[in-house]
Amino acid sequence: MAGLGLFLAIEARTPYPILSITLLRDNRVFALSNLAALFNYAATFGVTFFLSLYLQFVKGLTAREAGAVLIIQPIMQALLSPWCGRLADRYPAARVATFGMTLCAAGLAVAATLTGGTPLPVVMAMLALLGTGFALFSSPNVSVIMGSVPPRHLGVAAGLNSSMRTLGMMTSMTIITVILSILMSGHPITAATQPLFLLSMRTALLTFCALCGIGIACSAGRLRGTDKG
Repeated sequence: MAGLGLFLAIEARTPYPILSITLLRDNRVFALSNLAALFNYAATFGVTFFLSLYLQFVKGLTAREAGAVLIIQPIMQALLSPWCGRLADRYPAARVATFGMTLCAAGLAVAATLTGGTPLPVVMAMLALLGTGFALFSSPNVSVIMGSVPPRHLGVAAGLNSSMRTLGMMTSMTIITVILSILMSGHPITAATQPLFLLSMRTALLTFCALCGIGIACSAGRLRGTDKG
């Protein structure tokens, strides 16, 4: 965080910066769209990590079976993304993206209620909900980001969006690492430590749900002053 702050401070004083700080300072839609992307990836990236362990160590599935269940989310995203892109062309993209992040928050809230006795179809439905929400958010949000800057800044906009994705993923795994180190104290997942693992998963997913709520606020905050995105 200190390095990021130093980078922004230096870039703001550089005649020819890598990242034009004026894009973030003066372009509200661009700034809020990138923040929404950051919080969305921070909130959703760690779900697969926890669910892969949950399906194997709590539900007793093999690695292959767990993978077959987890692939529901990316399949839903791949199938729906083209349609969501067209939807963002017909309706304000910022509204579509905000609705998508709301679905992600709902999916995370459902995931936080998982227990050892939760039926597998519920897990599969939750993954389908997350995939749908992410499809509705991702393409329209990129459309808003790229449409909010002049053509000469398109490269910078694409690069910053990718950086927000990477930073969000890192943030997600950092949160997971901290929670597991505190609640699991370095112990492996066994029958004896299963309650602690479920507590860790629930705590992390509730944290992710809160991050998604912040992302929804960022996404909704750009609606004023946007038409198609």
